[in-house]
Amino acid sequence: MSNIHPVLVHFPIALIIVMFILDLLGLLFKRDRLKQSAFILTWFALAGAAAAVVSGLIAEDIGWRPASVGEMLETHELMGFLTLGFMALLAVVRTVFREKIESGLGWLPAVIGGLAIIFVAYGGYLGGEMVYTYGSGVKAAETASRNDSIPEDKLKTQERSDKRDNHEFNDSD
Repeated sequence: MSNIHPVLVHFPIALIIVMFILDLLGLLFKRDRLKQSAFILTWFALAGAAAAVVSGLIAEDIGWRPASVGEMLETHELMGFLTLGFMALLAVVRTVFREKIESGLGWLPAVIGGLAIIFVAYGGYLGGEMVYTYGSGVKAAETASRNDSIPEDKLKTQERSDKRDNHEFNDSD
């Protein structure tokens, strides 16, 4: 089974950001269509966040990672759960309190959405660090670690120039 987590995570990130922007613009310009669009995007973002969390839990079990990312992985996972939780809360608030939101609590979805952006952004940052700095889920890093050509504790400090010297970026090899 292939790890689809890196593919799925981009959808909730983008949808949550666009949803938040639509909420702000809807409040600023008093445009119901923008708020309605944000309402619809909330549900797509919630579905995307759920898919990202589930695929992340699966990836945690099937993917390789250096031992040094253990705590970072746990925090990344927590950010995913918080994002999912806040998106679920936002979906419920938008649905159950729709009339109250339209009559004066219009700022509430933007606040909840803003918090979701913080969680998804930090979680995304940690995910990028695990992949691009430590090589988590990268087959070449896993192979190098298993062959002892790169000790696991040195994966973080491996320089790009070292890779160029070994012709890893040369397509003609």
